[in-house]
Amino acid sequence: MIERYDIRQDDHGWTVLDVLTSRPLIIMHVPQVGLDVRDALELVDTLDWPAIRERRSFQD
Repeated sequence: MIERYDIRQDDHGWTVLDVLTSRPLIIMHVPQVGLDVRDALELVDTLDWPAIRERRSFQD
């Protein structure tokens, strides 16, 4: 499983990017752009948790 989301700096903060589409993530019709870096990282960690968990299980 790949980590699907990443963050990129934008003009007003940080964008959560869907790496498969190269477009900003949209949640309930709201593009996830202009976010505080901590909020963006937390969102990415939450969304990518299954991929992160899978990667950790292979490392153990």
